Amino acid sequence: MGIPYIILLYRFLENESIFADDWEYDYSVYPWEIRAELKGFQAILNAFTGGKYNITTNGGRRKIWNAFMTGFGRGQIKCTDEQLDRLKELFPYRPDIFEYWRQHEKPTVGALYEVVFATLVHGFRYITLFNHYPQGSVPFKIIEIFKTKEIDNHIDDMDDTFIHAILILLGSDFERKIGRAELIQKYGYPKVLD
Repeated sequence: MGIPYIILLYRFLENESIFADDWEYDYSVYPWEIRAELKGFQAILNAFTGGKYNITTNGGRRKIWNAFMTGFGRGQIKCTDEQLDRLKELFPYRPDIFEYWRQHEKPTVGALYEVVFATLVHGFRYITLFNHYPQGSVPFKIIEIFKTKEIDNHIDDMDDTFIHAILILLGSDFERKIGRAELIQKYGYPKVLD
């Protein structure tokens, strides 16, 4: 049993503000529990990417944000026929576009990744929209219940599709699971997170 990429992806989405904002980041001011979680995130990221990301520096956190937003350095790589076939199964609405790409110039992984990832980010933000609001008033409860029952499930299902597309675009290294023992031995995963 191991940790799949989707866990890393959701940790990034849940903590996006740590990575995205242009503010002076100071890792040392966080409580040790948060620092351990961030170090665990770093270890998992480095295991999947083979990278040397460093969560403890301001530049390091920005580098992590850029990696997630742009597809981990796969920007200029052209999609393979296999990737296009698998994406066509996920998004069967315009097969003509996939055929065009097959016959002419294939799109880059980066171009497709950025669109799919941005859509996933916005879906996640919408689902978690009311998480920070007080839950007291009756009108708010009506809207929240409608949103939760009528909209969120559909967006969550679509997010699953986008995550699958991201895995296709990133390749087989991201479709594997990484064991905790490997994370601890090779990537400095904090043992307190076991």
